Amino acid sequence: MKITVKYQGVMMKNPDRWMIVANNGEFLIYDVKNPTEIRPLKEHIHRKAAMQEQNFTFDKAGENKHGSFTHRETHKQLEEQVYAKELAHLINTAHEKKKFEWLYLAMAPELLGYVREHLSKGVMSAIHKEVSKDVVTVKPQEIWKRYFQV
Repeated sequence: MKITVKYQGVMMKNPDRWMIVANNGEFLIYDVKNPTEIRPLKEHIHRKAAMQEQNFTFDKAGENKHGSFTHRETHKQLEEQVYAKELAHLINTAHEKKKFEWLYLAMAPELLGYVREHLSKGVMSAIHKEVSKDVVTVKPQEIWKRYFQV
């Protein structure tokens, strides 16, 4: 089914739309053809970002296996920032390769903030709507209907 929409004064036929759902440890990318045809493109689990702070391994007081811990952030927060940067890089690269024209984001609040820091201007202009909620366990059609459908 072809959909024609008008966006910022330009008529577009069936724009490529991605919906990205993420929390601190998992992200899912969906291709949204229409509200009933949402197909998964990628799922990724970042185990370290999903870990609890007390589960990080320490060699001796104040040091973990990755070096000295001197920041105010916890190990978990630092790992979440690495994860967010990786996710933003994936989104930026996909946008450069013209994999999507419109982007819809539903992410845990803190993660959304970290990701936004690393998104390109082109991606920022492609975002149609963002929701700062952790909805990873919700069915994609329900997420679309609840948060993004016009």
